[in-house]
Amino acid sequence: MSVPDAGTSTSATDGGTATATVTVKVKATEPAKVAVPPAHYWEYPGLNLYFTAGTGGKKDDVRVDDAGAKKFKLKADTPVEYIKELQTDLIALGYLAKTSKELYGLYGGQTARAVTRFQRHAKRVYRMIGDKPDDVDAKDVFAGSSDGVCKADTAQEVRKWIEKKWVLPLGRIPLRLLNVPGVKKTKDCNPTVREDVADEWEKIVKDVADKGGTLEGQYGDCLRDVSVVSSGSSTRSLHFLARAIDLDQSKCNGRKGPYFILPLGGDPPGLPGDGKQTQPGWKILCRTEKQDGTQGTLYDTKPECWAQYGKAGVLDFDRYPLPKGYYLDLTNEIQSSGKFNRIRSRKDWKTNSKSQEWWHFQFIEGLDADTTLEDELELIGISEETLRSKGQSDADMDVIVKKECLWTGA
Repeated sequence: MSVPDAGTSTSATDGGTATATVTVKVKATEPAKVAVPPAHYWEYPGLNLYFTAGTGGKKDDVRVDDAGAKKFKLKADTPVEYIKELQTDLIALGYLAKTSKELYGLYGGQTARAVTRFQRHAKRVYRMIGDKPDDVDAKDVFAGSSDGVCKADTAQEVRKWIEKKWVLPLGRIPLRLLNVPGVKKTKDCNPTVREDVADEWEKIVKDVADKGGTLEGQYGDCLRDVSVVSSGSSTRSLHFLARAIDLDQSKCNGRKGPYFILPLGGDPPGLPGDGKQTQPGWKILCRTEKQDGTQGTLYDTKPECWAQYGKAGVLDFDRYPLPKGYYLDLTNEIQSSGKFNRIRSRKDWKTNSKSQEWWHFQFIEGLDADTTLEDELELIGISEETLRSKGQSDADMDVIVKKECLWTGA
């Protein structure tokens, strides 16, 4: 408490000066309060670390803490060493490179991207302690945004991972060879897929065989190297993610079968050069082993089948009526669980023999709306460091799988 002040008041009179002492009461005041931020970033409820890339000649909008102010000669706008602490944690979790030029104390594009990746991963169930799985229930995943902004909820999730010793789930999903009759690993075919893909596919193969059909091999390549794209193949394929299977194309053996290919949906696909640009999907009918009515469904309306072949370097098609008989709809059998789907032909399907795509099926379970190629590649053991060494840029790694890789539409 302050002590009341005493003062004097002087008044002039005709005969001289008289002095009187008057007590002036001054209201007591409280000591000034100085706001002191919490010692650590995860303790600060008002935390708001963000980055905005500059456009139109404007500079990037970055955040800077006390450590960054000293190193980068910038004015601090973030308390204490919050950014440095966060970056240290992101490095420990495996989301920020030790070589980042923003270390320590500058919240720029690299740190924001690391936060975005962490947020996406925290919204999934996959967790690892070292190289051991430690997954959580779906109800326990991070419920916040994956926007690269570190607010209190993200900060607390980061610290939760630190305390539980969780790290980026690199290699969380094992790979293995498909165990399917006729499928072998050769120099031209690598039938390796994710373990969950293999488990589901092998069930489908058995179910189809029990019904008189076949999904035996030899298959096309299942797993492809992200740094090697063969001529005519897509750079945006679930083969790179060990999620895709290409059936044995030789089984579409013209009129001999056992596979017969029918176009699906919309206008029928046109012949090369007729001006039509449709991208059809395809139905695969497999002639059943027994033709006595105990297997499959009778087809006697003779729908038109297509067989694609090359002759003297020119792509052409053989169109013919489906022979009357009993068939199993392989497309429905494969898609019935909701875990696999077919894809449409690519736009150049009339001139590129690899683009008809009736043989291609992909495993779609577990793909979120914002899952990226990098997220999926890390799950099968391919690190960001490896991807960069293979020439992959941020733009390549940040491709959204559901938006650019599924080919379910036109």
